[in-house]
Amino acid sequence: MKTSTPFCIAGMHRSGTSLIAGWMYSSGIFFGHSLLKAASSNPKGHFEDEEFLEFHSKILEREGFHRSGLTIDRNNFEFNSNEYEIAKAIIQDRMNMELWSWKEPRTTLFLDSYKQLIPNLKIIGIYRKPELVIDSLYKRLKKNKWYYTRNPIKKLEWYLDIDLKKSKWVKTFSKTYTLYNEKLLNIKNDAPDEVLLFDIDVLISNPEIFEKKVIELLGMDLNLIPFEDFYVEKYISKKTDNINFIPDENAQLSYSELQKLSDLKV
Repeated sequence: MKTSTPFCIAGMHRSGTSLIAGWMYSSGIFFGHSLLKAASSNPKGHFEDEEFLEFHSKILEREGFHRSGLTIDRNNFEFNSNEYEIAKAIIQDRMNMELWSWKEPRTTLFLDSYKQLIPNLKIIGIYRKPELVIDSLYKRLKKNKWYYTRNPIKKLEWYLDIDLKKSKWVKTFSKTYTLYNEKLLNIKNDAPDEVLLFDIDVLISNPEIFEKKVIELLGMDLNLIPFEDFYVEKYISKKTDNINFIPDENAQLSYSELQKLSDLKV
């Protein structure tokens, strides 16, 4: 029986996880039996395994949060006994594959549980400047208000009044950004050799270095297609209105700490 090599792509929403997953999926790597379809916010596709997506969303709802995972106030989520068995079944269905992966940003909140379930799991952790993440999230909020109001949960007060006030959403998204990236920092500190951590901008400018690092992480060649055959520059913004989208101090600090631990240097 072949040894299975699993890895996941983790990181805050709008940080480039779809870009990396799409590139690797287009190179023939398995990312799920059914993937979330493209949308205006991700024209080339999300490349999210719908089984993991629905599983994580239901846990967030059970905990009293919106299924998007964008309005959390903590990041220490764990599976209950039933959820543990569901996750185990999803994973077992893939363990006959030599190489497999999944990408779903909410995965970041459950990394501790997944490391327990899959001891040899490798993690590709992606991060991005907080002002760019917040800007991207706010643009999606304005364009797709429904995304934040579907399946309202009683405990969420904000769903009744999506007022588009920038200061409110900068505060909300800064907090979420910090919580997601704290999980990346923690897992990198706990298992440095099992996590590849990098800024998406560094990957875009040096895809060959990224590929080399992933091969080292997984211990096998990937035969990825040329990055330029998949990458579309206009889909990843490199600037924003810094006056209106200044992240809070904690978000900026988490970004600085990620930079210190990054495996990809310019």
